[in-house]
Amino acid sequence: KVLLEAVNLKSDDNSNIQVQAKNGIDSLAVIDVSYKDVQTKSKDFLSSSLNRDMTYNEKVISTNLNSKNIYLISENNNINLEATNLNASGEKKAIIVNKNGDVNILAKEYKVGELHHSKKSSLGGLLKSESTYEKDHLKIKSSKINPSNTIIVANNLNIQGTQLNTKDIKLDVNKVNLISVNTQIKVEY
Repeated sequence: KVLLEAVNLKSDDNSNIQVQAKNGIDSLAVIDVSYKDVQTKSKDFLSSSLNRDMTYNEKVISTNLNSKNIYLISENNNINLEATNLNASGEKKAIIVNKNGDVNILAKEYKVGELHHSKKSSLGGLLKSESTYEKDHLKIKSSKINPSNTIIVANNLNIQGTQLNTKDIKLDVNKVNLISVNTQIKVEY
């Protein structure tokens, strides 16, 4: 099995990228996490306050393959492209072959969130106020397949949250599943 994890591969102008595996190819994105939690307290004779600010940010780091032509070939098991960018420049071909397994072109989910909490007390605790603001988002990072010509041979083709920009696409598959999470397919004639 070949594993490409948050990799940037770029070949010379006249070269190709070819990944060949016997038991599947996994091109995966990774998540970089940034977390910040700041809490401040203040207190004097008749008042006190407590403020808390938390932020949580995930960033998707994709695998990028840039070449004249891109060939992904596996004899068995699946070819999984998670938040992967395929950019072919020369003849602009992306050929993905997996006769004995599926090809899965998928998006990667990530989270962004924040929490702000404020608590105040004055006049020795007679007056109190408290407020909380919370925001959570679940987002997706798409796979992007951008060559002019794309050939996919597989048992099943599963596409989720993907931007597929191609002039010509040839599919030799038993079944195609388009899973809508902002899946965009653009074929120019």
